[in-house]
Amino acid sequence: ENLRANYKETDLFKVYQVPEDLASLESEKMPNLVNFRDALYSEAFRKIVEKITGCKKLSERVDCSANAYAEGGHLLCHDDVIGSRAVSYILYLTDEDWNYEKDGGSIELYQTDKNGEPLSQPVVRINPTRNSLLMFQVVPGKSFH
Repeated sequence: ENLRANYKETDLFKVYQVPEDLASLESEKMPNLVNFRDALYSEAFRKIVEKITGCKKLSERVDCSANAYAEGGHLLCHDDVIGSRAVSYILYLTDEDWNYEKDGGSIELYQTDKNGEPLSQPVVRINPTRNSLLMFQVVPGKSFH
């Protein structure tokens, strides 16, 4: 009721997506999500991310969106290079009985060929773990997943 997601389908993805950036959330409607968002936006957290990923100094601008993948949902291989994005993250809020072999949700990482194109087979697969945060540095032509 407080957060609605719209179904979107393109050649890249099939997903339910909240239409606005979570920066516009109101604290009285979803206080826990707002507290989490504020922690992600904090200078202290940005410093931790810079240290972990080795990325350049992060700006105060943080994009925070919410997606839900139903059965058959997917997001094809891409590199997350959008504007000045330096780091991407995924917060896995899966059910307690989530089974990635049955329910999916794994992220696959791809190396590139000599032309900078992603190879057809992933080199690493990271399976979702309940309440875990996955983050990685966005590098043009390198961070394909």
